Amino acid sequence: MLVNKIKKKTDKVLLEYGRKFYSFGITPNFVTFLSMLFTLIAFYLFYKGYLFYGGLALLVDYLFDLGDGMIARSVGKTTNFGMYFDRITDMLRVFCWIPIAL
Repeated sequence: MLVNKIKKKTDKVLLEYGRKFYSFGITPNFVTFLSMLFTLIAFYLFYKGYLFYGGLALLVDYLFDLGDGMIARSVGKTTNFGMYFDRITDMLRVFCWIPIAL
């Protein structure tokens, strides 16, 4: 019961922020593109040994990854292209981290 109340309140806040971002002209696909860009930046920084900056880039990457769906759902702009674009960036993230983990 408490979890449902927290989820409803959190969803309401996230949807409100999603509408605000969209009102500034920030589209869900643009946020997905930024997520992909920060994935590559984080990969490069980790590869070069800049662990702190790589970690910051990875944090920004995940925030953008969460934000794209939030914006799309809040303004009703969910598309098949956006869904596939998000999945491709998620796969890119996994394939970038495999060489570093080995």
